[in-house]
Amino acid sequence: MSGTKRKNNWNDPLAVPTLELAAVLQRWVDEFDGENEEMPYEVLSEGLNLNERVFKRILELQTVYTTLSLADEVLQFIERPDAIHNKEVHVCPNPYWNQERWIEWYLEERRGC
Repeated sequence: MSGTKRKNNWNDPLAVPTLELAAVLQRWVDEFDGENEEMPYEVLSEGLNLNERVFKRILELQTVYTTLSLADEVLQFIERPDAIHNKEVHVCPNPYWNQERWIEWYLEERRGC
């Protein structure tokens, strides 16, 4: 299964360094390869309904940042949501947003609390 195409999620206000996400994902891939006959990219693709290329781009560090929404989906699927909480994967403001846009989002979020 090749997965479905998603719109670009750079509307997300938060991101994670792809290098950190890739380290966690690579450990899962290595463990998965040793325990299963299925290919890890296929399992990820089918489980998250995303194209296998998404995961290859992460592992090959083809981007500097990954949206938090995608990182969260991946980490949940590989049963590593703790990677964000224990700071293996750091959350940062979306680097493609200017400061004004980020502050506007941040203030809106705080009003909603």
